[in-house]
Amino acid sequence: MVCNFGFSDEGWNAPCKTIGSPKIDSDEKYRTVLGRKENEEELDKLIEQWTVNYTREEVVTILQGIGVAAGMV
Repeated sequence: MVCNFGFSDEGWNAPCKTIGSPKIDSDEKYRTVLGRKENEEELDKLIEQWTVNYTREEVVTILQGIGVAAGMV
């Protein structure tokens, strides 16, 4: 799956709320594109914890439903 959320600071709010991770919501290091890039490995693990609850198709549908460019490859 490929998705492009968090590319811009403005585009980060919707997926952040959808994932619903208190750590992602409240941690200052994820508030900017630079911060997310610097902490990419840790952020990937937090997002993975959310995605394991859904099929790939469900994740794509959820993300596309909030305006995130997402698709399966």
